[in-house]
Amino acid sequence: MGSCTFGGRGHTINIVFSVSTKTGFDIANQYLNDSVIGIFYFPYDLNFSVKHVAEKIAPAVVVIVETDIWPNFLFEMKKRHTPVVLVNDRMMVTGNIKFDQEFQFLSAEEIEDLRKWMQIKPSQKVLVAGSTHKGEESILLDAFSKMKSEFKDLLLVVIPRDPERAKSVYRIFQTAGFSVRLMKEMEKISEGHRFDVIVVGILGILKKLYAIADIAFIGGSLIACGGHNPLEPALFAKPIIFGQDMSDFKEISKFLVDSGGAVSVHDSASLFEASAILIRDEKKAIEAGESAHQVFKANKGAVDKTL
Repeated sequence: MGSCTFGGRGHTINIVFSVSTKTGFDIANQYLNDSVIGIFYFPYDLNFSVKHVAEKIAPAVVVIVETDIWPNFLFEMKKRHTPVVLVNDRMMVTGNIKFDQEFQFLSAEEIEDLRKWMQIKPSQKVLVAGSTHKGEESILLDAFSKMKSEFKDLLLVVIPRDPERAKSVYRIFQTAGFSVRLMKEMEKISEGHRFDVIVVGILGILKKLYAIADIAFIGGSLIACGGHNPLEPALFAKPIIFGQDMSDFKEISKFLVDSGGAVSVHDSASLFEASAILIRDEKKAIEAGESAHQVFKANKGAVDKTL
């Protein structure tokens, strides 16, 4: 653990980073250990727990990057005259900081190595469904079943939002008669073995998997869940499909749809239709992916404005 040089401006400050979920804690420890001096769970909004954490850390400034507002915590910061900055609100002043996230870019060689490890044939089309929630996999199954009748070589890669659901998602597709594999068992599979679906229960790999996609589906959007970040596949210039509920990424999803980089669907039939168009027309898929990437590039810079 260490300190962080702030914004490349030569100011070294100590940062502690809080999370609210076990998944967040695991990911933060995986990626932030060299940048912060501590990672901890944000306290329940009770006076005694908030006071305890405030005394232990004694922050000079608090930066909130979620829209959860905890009144006891904010009141404690006010009593201590500690500035609190909310940098990811729904009021658009400086732009959306999600466009300035650090994304792990993969070279063509790295993408090819990943495809080989997953035993994906050079000509094989891949639909990556990222961050899916309970209830969405059955919709995906229905659409995918129709796709396979026309595109027999199509591979579906499903990454449940909760990695603990990987085995139950595996059973959904296996019960339907598809040949399914868990990604963590890929090394045990003999080369050349045919399968229809790969289910991923590994943390921190979703962004890499979007790099191998021909089409990216954004989970949490076909049910009332607010959707997930569509910029990750946009980085790799992939055509994007999501459901009707992208309320947590309302502006970003509108930019993508307006640009032609994304399509909004509402059920298995429209998901099939949107996917089939992109699989049949490679030129259209490439153009849609490029449009998504242009949205990603054109809207960067909010972090510098916020700072």
